[in-house]
Amino acid sequence: MAKPVLRPLSLTLCVLALTCVASVDAETAKPTKAARAPVKTSMSQTPAVAPSAMPAISPQVQLARKYSPIQYCHGASYPAVSWMQVRDFQDQHSPSAAAPPNGSSVKPVATNPKLATIPKLEYPESMRASAMDGAVSVMVAVTREGTASDALVICSNHSEFSAAALLAVKAATFAPATRDGKPVESVATLPIDFHP
Repeated sequence: MAKPVLRPLSLTLCVLALTCVASVDAETAKPTKAARAPVKTSMSQTPAVAPSAMPAISPQVQLARKYSPIQYCHGASYPAVSWMQVRDFQDQHSPSAAAPPNGSSVKPVATNPKLATIPKLEYPESMRASAMDGAVSVMVAVTREGTASDALVICSNHSEFSAAALLAVKAATFAPATRDGKPVESVATLPIDFHP
């Protein structure tokens, strides 16, 4: 029976690993009670970075994260607009939050808009040959009366699906958003899927 022969590379790696463990143990040895306790280490542990050493996030990056169109994407859709277009659409169509009167800390009771009706989604004829599923996210401005006043395609996997989604959303009706029981203008995001 042949004896297994250690390969030179694996032997070198073993020696190197033992040397590293020995050097780490020598550096961490202290005459305290905590040093005598067994130390559990993991290959996945990373050293903690002090909060002061972390670079500050610029306001531009914070805005880009807040209004990122990726958060509205679903299915196989891809961003069709920039975060600045999302921010501008929301700023244009959302009412500013009114400050509570005389320093009151009571927040206004608010509800979000809800989709009431939407016409039947028509699969685009030009896409029939591809038999591709469509995934579109549309941001829609909802009026106090519950109609769509404006719409913006945030994500889409094809421009034909974007056009069909906009037609459907602009004809949809909504239960408007409310603030303290009164209807207000608002913005809603609708995921719309097309299937051949």
